[in-house]
Amino acid sequence: MTIEILSKEFLKNNITQFVNILDGIPHEYWESEHFLKELPRKWNFSTVVTESNEIIGYIIASKKELSVHIHKFIIKKEFRNKKIGNNLFLFFENICKKNNITKITLKVYRDNVKAVNFYVNLGFIKDEENEELLIYQKNILKIISIHQPNFFPWIGYFYKILKSNKFVILDEVQYTKNSFINRNRIKTPSGIQWFSLPVIHSGHFGQKINETKIMSPDIFKRKIIKSLISNYSKSKYSSLYLPELENIFFTQVDNIAELNTILLEWVISKLGIQTEVIISSSLNIIEDNPTTRLIKIIKAVGGNIYFSGFGGDNYQDIGQFNENNIVVIHSDFKHPIYTQLWGNFVPNLSIIDLLFNEGPFSKDFLK
Repeated sequence: MTIEILSKEFLKNNITQFVNILDGIPHEYWESEHFLKELPRKWNFSTVVTESNEIIGYIIASKKELSVHIHKFIIKKEFRNKKIGNNLFLFFENICKKNNITKITLKVYRDNVKAVNFYVNLGFIKDEENEELLIYQKNILKIISIHQPNFFPWIGYFYKILKSNKFVILDEVQYTKNSFINRNRIKTPSGIQWFSLPVIHSGHFGQKINETKIMSPDIFKRKIIKSLISNYSKSKYSSLYLPELENIFFTQVDNIAELNTILLEWVISKLGIQTEVIISSSLNIIEDNPTTRLIKIIKAVGGNIYFSGFGGDNYQDIGQFNENNIVVIHSDFKHPIYTQLWGNFVPNLSIIDLLFNEGPFSKDFLK
């Protein structure tokens, strides 16, 4: 038995066998043109298993971004229940891993119980469904993104979370004065305006974010809510979110890292993002070197791909990542244009601006 990557020439020369394997299988019939249709990176990922020039089974797949979708996964009836499908998938999965693919997806008909059980045993989990189909996925490489707990960050921050399997809030690093940890920008009738939560500086070098307290928290948290009401009361969805934000701000939280984490998790839930969130201080990693710290965090949470933001190369040692078998990918975020109040569109504002103007449709602008 031979398992190998499927070539276009081999498929053309044996097209009749490929089509005939599907005979009598409900929902699975393809014409020759379906097999020969060009798909992104099809000939890099599709695989075939043969024995004595007989085609036993195959996987037809294509690539999209960092995922690969299986269009057809078939084993000839008389060769089933012999672990051939498992071996074919293992070969296919290893190809995906070597190409830094993070996720494999496929669709299966609800009534195909044997196929559903087979995919579940391979490690697939249900992602979506409709009346007819179940959509499954398997994460094979885990993307980790890491960032300080910023205050109502910009849209690109949440794009990075959306594209990751796990997001680590870096709360035990040094607090930076006049950074986005305690302030951000919103749009007002008078133009762009900073809104911020003043914090107490301890006076000692190296004050950590999770050691930083909010100055007069009750007063300034009320000012934040008042500013949001004043500038966004005319936005379409402000009434949907403001009551919840008021409840969050009026809790007895005076630590900037803790409040920002609560706000981040709230925004993540409103955007419908399923990424797991981890607090870095819970990992008990002590490391001063920035790159080494990132590597230790990624390993601690089971990752093997690091999703770096813009400008990460300015302080990260890529060689160290390579030595630790961690692939570094960079954000390809392109800022969308969405509905805004007060004149011409302005990019790079707080996520609040998107949420209040686009509401439940906000996630669509992250994709």
